[in-house]
Amino acid sequence: MRMSVTHQSSDCLHLPIPLLHYYWCLQTLVLSRYEPAHLVLTCILWGKCCSMQSIAWICEVCNSGEETAAHIVFHCPFATSFWDTIQVKLPDNMAPSLLPQLQPPALLPCKHFDTFLLLCCWQLWKRRNNVIFRQQQDSLGTILRAAKEEARLWSYRLPQSDLSVGASWCTLFDSVM
Repeated sequence: MRMSVTHQSSDCLHLPIPLLHYYWCLQTLVLSRYEPAHLVLTCILWGKCCSMQSIAWICEVCNSGEETAAHIVFHCPFATSFWDTIQVKLPDNMAPSLLPQLQPPALLPCKHFDTFLLLCCWQLWKRRNNVIFRQQQDSLGTILRAAKEEARLWSYRLPQSDLSVGASWCTLFDSVM
């Protein structure tokens, strides 16, 4: 089931408040499995729906910040420790729109760095879902191991000539575990 961004936006605005959160989670879980970039788009849409409806939810991972895309993936204490551990420097005002401006750490090539960032965001998102839906508090080491395995799998989707890029992702995760 694929919908255009416009369709999602208008659909979510007509849902009753209790169903809005369910709709967002369902769309993210189903669609982002096939299209990692959809995760970021859905989070941005969710932020727009929330601001229009004046809804604010507290992050269930840290119980302190407002649950926005930027908080979940960049500002939640766990996310901050993840990015620090893999040596990706985030600006203080980090937002999903700033992802293309980030620079790779010394161990990673610039090529396909955007894909690496999406992989990292996806791991943080899956951890958040584990906390909420499975009451499972995965450690940083667990997430790094999962990220390494995902990196290995995602690297097979890169052009044959770029397989070394995926290997560098795995090496980075290995070096910080």
